Amino acid sequence: MIDSECFEKGIHDGTVITKWNNTPIDEATEGVKCIDRWHSFQTSENIYIAQPIFLAGQGGEQLEVTFINDKNKEETINLAPCGNYLSRRTSALNILFGDNVISQDNYSTSMIDGNVGYLRITEEEYSLDPLFITKGTIKGFSWDIYDDLDARFEELREQGMDRIIIDIRNNDGGNGYEARTVAAMFTKNPVSYYLTLYKDGKYKVISKAKDVNACKWDDIPVVVLVNGQTASAGEEIAHYLKGSANVTVMGNTTTWGSVQGTGGAVILSGSKFELDFPITPVVGDDYLPIVDVKGDRQSRLSLDYLIEYSKEEVVELFENPGEDKTLEEAVNYIQQLK
Repeated sequence: MIDSECFEKGIHDGTVITKWNNTPIDEATEGVKCIDRWHSFQTSENIYIAQPIFLAGQGGEQLEVTFINDKNKEETINLAPCGNYLSRRTSALNILFGDNVISQDNYSTSMIDGNVGYLRITEEEYSLDPLFITKGTIKGFSWDIYDDLDARFEELREQGMDRIIIDIRNNDGGNGYEARTVAAMFTKNPVSYYLTLYKDGKYKVISKAKDVNACKWDDIPVVVLVNGQTASAGEEIAHYLKGSANVTVMGNTTTWGSVQGTGGAVILSGSKFELDFPITPVVGDDYLPIVDVKGDRQSRLSLDYLIEYSKEEVVELFENPGEDKTLEEAVNYIQQLK
């Protein structure tokens, strides 16, 4: 903040902090808990990225900060609290985790760069009609969604599309059969779909969808664009498409790390709190959860292409938060593919 005390004393975007209350910065961030109403952090990779942001809101009535000043020398200053940190924390998290996505229109399609098509999915909620959802859940697939998207892709092909970016950043999930429908359009690989219940120490399948021959668009390059807030059914799309010869799963960080069908609820503290919990995990052919992190917090969905930022690029990201640098790199990458 330009009008803040820390800015006046020499700390600005790009300043390297070396100590926090006389504790080396890596050690100070190590134990910070990342709990936020709008963002969730499952994997150690995403926690590591978020911890410094949460640390910046901690320190008491007086805080001693050591940093590298503009003369490239280490300097220590004392700072007092500056208002409510929550809004600043949320703003920083939004910038790092994709609030600048160019479209928030669910299942929207467009051309974005000459021959590059674009499919944006914010959640797997194509329809809220209970009959539509029930039919899709039973079959594990929706021909209605398939036919709609296929017709739109054909229109884009007439406009010159010969490659496509599927943008599922900040996708908070939805119905798994929709993820399977989208994925099956772009890969010849089997797209298994099992819903289970966990009982007696094992995952027992309660719903298994039949294989479906729906692949039509595997002849074009595909980039699946994810970030740390790509969750649940959104992660299923990336999981199903990963490993296909025509597909690159790309992002500046790994996904959220949980594919669970929620449905259970517990009321706590005199009906003041409701705790939702999963009841139908999605598993793969090995009958183990396909994406979920374990106690080690390691991602089970690795990226094919990690978008990395230099210090200068991170500073630019915060100075121009409306620019979608991640999408720009995805477009540059996919344009090089044949």
